[in-house]
Amino acid sequence: MLSPPAAARARWRVALDAALLRARNQLRTSVTPAAVYIGADGETADAARRVQAAVAAFARWCAEHAGSRCELGLSARLVHACAAPAEAGAMSPADLRDYAQRQFDFYFGAAEGEAYAVAVSTDARAGVACGASQRLVADLQATAAAHGVTLLRVSPWWARAVQAALAEVGKEAPVEQPACAIAAIEDRIATLVLAQGDRIQRLWAEPLSGEPDAAVLEQWRQRIGAGVPLWLLRLPDDLRQHAPLLQGRLAGNQLQKA
Repeated sequence: MLSPPAAARARWRVALDAALLRARNQLRTSVTPAAVYIGADGETADAARRVQAAVAAFARWCAEHAGSRCELGLSARLVHACAAPAEAGAMSPADLRDYAQRQFDFYFGAAEGEAYAVAVSTDARAGVACGASQRLVADLQATAAAHGVTLLRVSPWWARAVQAALAEVGKEAPVEQPACAIAAIEDRIATLVLAQGDRIQRLWAEPLSGEPDAAVLEQWRQRIGAGVPLWLLRLPDDLRQHAPLLQGRLAGNQLQKA
């Protein structure tokens, strides 16, 4: 058993080590925040258990990266997204938020027993709203605060990639027809984004039984329309790879034309 002075020194050492860890992490992420993917088990149908598992995963990351600044990219199983309907014309952010709130509550809220926190794009060209469980958002924020982690952004994991890609194709694509479609693929779920120039027209999520095969790709092509190029985006180890991969149209193992 440690003597009182020895115990005090041990506590001081633990506190000092923790403070140094936070300072190092804060400095390391001061310019480029850490990008953290939070997934969800496709076998878990219960929304509450998905939230618990996601928060637990983030808590483990926070414990190892206390003091960091980070952005969270959520699985499509944890955050829903919708585009402003074309027939509605230009929608204000408030109108889009109300529309999305009704959509999420109707299609997911009753089934999942969740109330949704909704955020809308600040880019007027995008017309996209995202919604996540209010409980999930609150628990992620509380977890970050408990570890001294600064949570800068919570969004779908594919958001920055799609934004970068559409900004690039919007410079070249004609406005008369949809310019491209992107299928953002993670574990047994894909989010499909159909855009005209740099404007998102539609987006939706579909479950997958495995790697998309020829039949699945053909179904997607029928839905997005003939002649529309389809790009496949796969979740990389480092979420920061998204923008350069898409902007450069690199055909590596993360992005490829279907």
